Amino acid sequence: MAPDLLLIASRERLDVHEELRQLYGPGATIVLDRRYEERRREAHAVEQDRRRGERRRPLSPLQQDMWERFGYIVVGSSLK
Repeated sequence: MAPDLLLIASRERLDVHEELRQLYGPGATIVLDRRYEERRREAHAVEQDRRRGERRRPLSPLQQDMWERFGYIVVGSSLK
């Protein structure tokens, strides 16, 4: 059976990552945020950009609040 939840924990809050793992066990996938900063450093134009747009969705106000206050966000759920 696949995990029901996908959560991303802040790399600066390893304690939260461990607490979430203990709380949800195999019912959730909990990963550390891998991003350090924006990858594109220069804003110069490229001849042809193969991407179809920005792949990172901005956080919703609720997600931003959870990230700042608690150090994690829920990004997916198959709970019904």
